[in-house]
Amino acid sequence: MREFIITTAVCLSAMSQMMAQNISGKIVDAKGEPLAFANVVLLNRQDSTFVNGAVSGENGCFSIDSSCNGRIIKVTSVGYKTVFGVTLTCCRKN
Repeated sequence: MREFIITTAVCLSAMSQMMAQNISGKIVDAKGEPLAFANVVLLNRQDSTFVNGAVSGENGCFSIDSSCNGRIIKVTSVGYKTVFGVTLTCCRKN
């Protein structure tokens, strides 16, 4: 199976405790080419329950509106090895 690499940029808006966080990134294959229409799922770390998800665009980019503390990202795409277990920890600026 072909493997792909996840480049994840975690973007936070830390102006207020009430503001939502946004997890965004770009899915690329081993050659650095964008991987279109990959499934990106955010899971709860404790029990692997679904939190939120997205599908990467034609350019490989995705965005998920959700808090990322204690979460795991799972990326799947037909014909590629599943990437599972990339944990995210986010911090807010004081």
